[in-house]
Amino acid sequence: MRDDFATTRELADELMDLRARIAELEAWKAEHRWDAKALRESEAKFRNLTEKSVVGVFLIRGGVFRYVNPKMADIFGYTVDELIDTREVRTIVFGDDWPRVDRSLNDPASVQGRSFNHQFRGIRKDGEVVHIEVYATGMDYGGEATLIGTLVDVTKRVRAEADLATELRKFQALYDLAVAMTSERSLDENLLLVVEKSRVLLQGDSSYIALCDKTRGDVYMHSLVGINTEAFKKMRLPFGAGLGGKVAVTGRPRIVDNYFEEVDSTVHPIVRAEGLISGVAVPIQMGETNLGVLYVFNRTRTTFTRSDVDALSLLGNLAAVEIARRRTEEELLGARAELEMRVGERTAELRQANERLQIEVAQRVRADQELRESEERYRTLVEESFDGILVHKGGAIIFANASLYRMLGYEIDELQGKDAWSICHPEDRTIAKKLALARMRGEKVPAQYEMRLIRRDGSVFDVEINARLVEFGGGRAVQVCVRDITERKRAAEALRASEEKYRLVVENASDAILVIQDGMLKFVNPKAKEILGYTEEELMSRPLQVFLHPDDRQIAWTRYRKRLQGEPVPRDYPLRILDRDGNIRWLEVNAVLIDWGGRPATLNFASDITAKRKTEQELIKIEKLESLGILAGGIAHDFNNIMTAILGNISVAKMCLGDDGKVVTRLSDAEKACLHAQGLTQQLLTFAKGGTPIRKLATVGDMIRDACQFALMGSNIKCDFSFPDDLWAVEVDGGQINQVFYNLVINAHHAMPAGGTIQVSASNAAVTPADGLLLEAGNYVKIVVKDHGSGIPKKYLTKIFDPYFTTKNRGSGLGLATSFSIVKNHGGLITVDSDIGVGAAFSIYLPASRQPRPAVKDLEAPISAGSGKILIMDDEALIRDLVQEMLSLLGYEVVVARDGVEAIEQYRIAREAARPFDVVVMDLTVPGGLGGGETIRKLRQIDPQIRAIVSSGYSNDPIMADYANYGFCGVVAKPYGVKELSEMIRRTVRDGKPNPG
Repeated sequence: MRDDFATTRELADELMDLRARIAELEAWKAEHRWDAKALRESEAKFRNLTEKSVVGVFLIRGGVFRYVNPKMADIFGYTVDELIDTREVRTIVFGDDWPRVDRSLNDPASVQGRSFNHQFRGIRKDGEVVHIEVYATGMDYGGEATLIGTLVDVTKRVRAEADLATELRKFQALYDLAVAMTSERSLDENLLLVVEKSRVLLQGDSSYIALCDKTRGDVYMHSLVGINTEAFKKMRLPFGAGLGGKVAVTGRPRIVDNYFEEVDSTVHPIVRAEGLISGVAVPIQMGETNLGVLYVFNRTRTTFTRSDVDALSLLGNLAAVEIARRRTEEELLGARAELEMRVGERTAELRQANERLQIEVAQRVRADQELRESEERYRTLVEESFDGILVHKGGAIIFANASLYRMLGYEIDELQGKDAWSICHPEDRTIAKKLALARMRGEKVPAQYEMRLIRRDGSVFDVEINARLVEFGGGRAVQVCVRDITERKRAAEALRASEEKYRLVVENASDAILVIQDGMLKFVNPKAKEILGYTEEELMSRPLQVFLHPDDRQIAWTRYRKRLQGEPVPRDYPLRILDRDGNIRWLEVNAVLIDWGGRPATLNFASDITAKRKTEQELIKIEKLESLGILAGGIAHDFNNIMTAILGNISVAKMCLGDDGKVVTRLSDAEKACLHAQGLTQQLLTFAKGGTPIRKLATVGDMIRDACQFALMGSNIKCDFSFPDDLWAVEVDGGQINQVFYNLVINAHHAMPAGGTIQVSASNAAVTPADGLLLEAGNYVKIVVKDHGSGIPKKYLTKIFDPYFTTKNRGSGLGLATSFSIVKNHGGLITVDSDIGVGAAFSIYLPASRQPRPAVKDLEAPISAGSGKILIMDDEALIRDLVQEMLSLLGYEVVVARDGVEAIEQYRIAREAARPFDVVVMDLTVPGGLGGGETIRKLRQIDPQIRAIVSSGYSNDPIMADYANYGFCGVVAKPYGVKELSEMIRRTVRDGKPNPG
């Protein structure tokens, strides 16, 4: 590897000399004639040098190879001709490394005159990725930026370094595991560490240890990670069966690429259910003894290597040492217990021997000495014991150690001969005495139990009693060991109280609380079950993804994994779930990383914000409607000004034509069409909660007929009308109510594409609270529009009046929403009743008027002439000129003004000249100027008796609906014709106020 590097550097130096020689030759060529023979000889020399080089040599210009030597072509698997002048450099560079290489190609001049080197990944012709180290220099060659250099294939070196890093990682992992396995951990904990490290080290999906049971002749699963099915966790393999059984018998490692082809079918169903395919297993051995088997498995086809076996065997050895050590400790503990038992038995024998030896003192001196020493040792142990010790016979205390005296607060020897039951709590004395007497009779009673004792000062404390029969003072007695457990009981009680407190908090929390581990729910509180609608067993038996909305699963899973890995992710975020009924519910989730059962998990607090989200969406709708209202108002103003000009000109034309019936009829039809067109702007204003009704007394019959017939012109549908003669009058905005029935008939038309009849009827209705309608009690006119179409599904009946809601391919969904808004603004109600396949019936309730029905008007009655002086204020010149001409033809003297300032000045001049105006007609809105509302206030200061009429294309201004409270005597809404305007002026001149209706 070092030799390759030296060769590369030497060749780079040689290339630098070559460039210097080329530069000299170029200079010489400029001064002298070129010697072709010398040039060919020089070229042959240098070509021979590069063609036989052991490293790749190249020259790049314009991102394309202009020269490569055979070694260069061989490294990338091409021929020289396949590279030179035909292949761009980027085609042999691995995609992720191209930007760094591209910078050198695009700006070779930045490194002109000095060498530099890169290491990048290249792509051979056969697709294999190779590692390349390149040395190159930027230069100007023939007036073009050029790169010249050499490269070496360092793939073997890079792979060797990677393999070395992998091995170091494995041995580091083994070292870390060995350090982590301590005697402070239990055997199960240490074996679980081995299993976890095995899976990480071999990058497996699952890992586990099975231990040998020689008594039963099989191996059983013990420590498992990455295993999901209960059948697998409980599996036992007879020696020689399955992969584990074979390894346990042979004591040799084994690799299987496909479990179902290489291992007998003993446990195929269980393994298949777990989804395992490829694996490796090694024996856990201590000497010649097989203690168990260590496995690593993958759920995808994987080829494990000998290196994997070696690494796993080292882990198996660690497991074997740990198992053997723990078993040895257990044997030592057993031996110790047996020894203590034998010592006790021997002590009893020595006591009996001591009684016999007292008769033979002379012969038993040595034995007596040993007994005294033994008793001294025992006494020292007893006196220095942390626990209190007493011996009683027949209930009388015959011995107590110093610890018991301190525990009870007595002076030394005060307990001697005292009744043993006197130091017991009165409520515990009976059971203590009963146990002691039963023990003296040789009955089987608990050796250990808890009770309460009383100190000398009367205070009570909890103790743990260990009692047994002993030989003491030449007879049988009861030895009692007393341990003060007051603090332990207090701590246990505090822990229990704390656990109870937190349990109550969690179970009664208003938020859902969930613990998620390995993509599964490990804990849910009652609120979580309530929100999701599932039982606890159902929630914990399915992956978390099942309960998430499909559109939120990816982001929720990504944040969960990142949080487990310690990466920064938002703690709070909204999330959609699907409850048991399939309903979408919004949750505000707050998640933190915790340790659950010794492994990482997330603790999640989730608030149900479904209602809040719905409220926010409704607020957004309201904001959109307000914006639409502003836009609709502007459109209505301009449109109504245009329609006023059209209607006014039609009126003037009719006046000029006189009795020409045919032309006048056409103009009258055009006049009606213009009034219907007015409904377009009125629809937008009403939908946007504008369009305050300008109410007039009317009967609905003719109004409904006109709207329905206009809507059905040219269609294959007719209307069947039914209106009683005594139908009550209503006070309504005729244009808006026309729009309601126009929308309903259009809706019925769409529901009956094959044609048919729409039934429209009206009746008088007295509404009472018993009717269950959302209306105040009173008299109403009820109108029913009934079609015989396909009907409306029940699930849509509550939505059809929502803006933009529609189930049809055509239409905006605004018609019914607009109709609903109009009827509601009139103090009425609109309802719907429908059956699939039968049709739909819409019922409209409008408040009945207390005034008598208006007289039928002659629509073609002549326009009344008049006289007087009229002031017209309007910002539109077209309107001013038209109104001036219309009223002049009727005999009025007309003066016009552009805005309020000019109107006030004209009014003041006329009063001072003693020729005041009889009526002032003012436009309500003057962009950039003084409008009608402000102007009337200033004019009333000049003349409190002024007679003024307000006019506007904005029908949603409150002045239009309640003009009298603002100082006006009348109102005329745009668009209007000469007849409507002249009648309002005549009434205002005559009465000072308009005639209602």
